[in-house]
Amino acid sequence: MTPGSWRFCQLAAVCVTVLLVFQYYLNSTGRHNPRASLLEQRRRQHISHVTRLYNYSVGLVWPRNDVDNNDDRIVSQIDAMNVYARQKRHRKLKIILRVGNFNFENWVAGQEQFVRDGCPIVDCWMTNDQSQAHDADALLISEFPDSSRQLYLPKPRRQIWIAQHWESPLHNRIDPKSVRGLINWTASYRHDSTIVFRYGKMVPSVQAPDTATSGEGRLNYAAGKTKLVAWFVSNCAASNQRMRYAQELSLFIQV
Repeated sequence: MTPGSWRFCQLAAVCVTVLLVFQYYLNSTGRHNPRASLLEQRRRQHISHVTRLYNYSVGLVWPRNDVDNNDDRIVSQIDAMNVYARQKRHRKLKIILRVGNFNFENWVAGQEQFVRDGCPIVDCWMTNDQSQAHDADALLISEFPDSSRQLYLPKPRRQIWIAQHWESPLHNRIDPKSVRGLINWTASYRHDSTIVFRYGKMVPSVQAPDTATSGEGRLNYAAGKTKLVAWFVSNCAASNQRMRYAQELSLFIQV
């Protein structure tokens, strides 16, 4: 992942007024690829849907009818964000307080990152000045030990707390008891998060061969491939012993 993509991915979790997400584009796999055409058609329908029904109620940051589990929510969030950006309205600058240091590499204070990365919405101000804990519009939390409670309580009535999780629960750094009843939104890799974002994803880069489709138009993902298993991993030394599993598996098939 390039430094620019990493910065934009961090930008995904910090805008409170809208859904800011890492811009991974769903690439078309060819003009004659029926799967690509279907995906593009669904996206156009979604943009039309968001444009027509864009009416968030209090406490929601997502159109209430957008609950399609087969949808790529990252792409949908980008569409919703762009629709929101085109609306002419007076927007108050939102102050977002960073709580914790985990997964905030290359973080930039102020408004600069929103402007520099070309975000359609720039009405947000990032800070790690903890003296603004009771004035901030939102807290973006990646770490929250029990000892932190006294710094942020009592919670202001209209302040939004966002729990940010890039990693699995094994690496959670937010004490659940300390934030019980205080979290409003979640920002994580999970599809059911308030804001969805992740390190990356796989997208088609070439048109699938004609032999890739079988009965009833379903894809044969094994067509044209010579290997049995491909393993994509960023941390081989994880405590769940994933490397050991791959090594054991390689005794029987090529990994």
